[in-house]
Amino acid sequence: MNSVFRLSRSVKRLSLGVALIGLAGCLNIADPPKGLTIFTIVSGNAQTIPLNATNIDPLVVRTYDDTATPMAGIVVTWTIVAGGGTLSATSTTTDAAGNASVNYKPGTSTGIVTIKATAIDLDVTFTETVVPAT
Repeated sequence: MNSVFRLSRSVKRLSLGVALIGLAGCLNIADPPKGLTIFTIVSGNAQTIPLNATNIDPLVVRTYDDTATPMAGIVVTWTIVAGGGTLSATSTTTDAAGNASVNYKPGTSTGIVTIKATAIDLDVTFTETVVPAT
């Protein structure tokens, strides 16, 4: 009876080991999922821009994955949500450093302009102040 009990325990242990090895094959522990987790403004926010300005700093954002590595190839959508003016593009793609940029040109009126940049499901907001021409 003892040998049957020992054989039964050995078969259970072997079965459990095979099951764990099979499960481990389904998991990729070395490559955790990576996705956009940080989306931040690099430069171009809070500028005071005269109506006749021709030399305005571009609006620049940067994307990072969950390991804080810059992400290339992320599409960033740009939208003026308040105020006037134009953007050089409605969407741009991040470069190898994770940066994407767009140029803003003021319209014909002064005031606060709000521009939103969106990447996947994250967004940031730029606020620019357009003042009378100098």
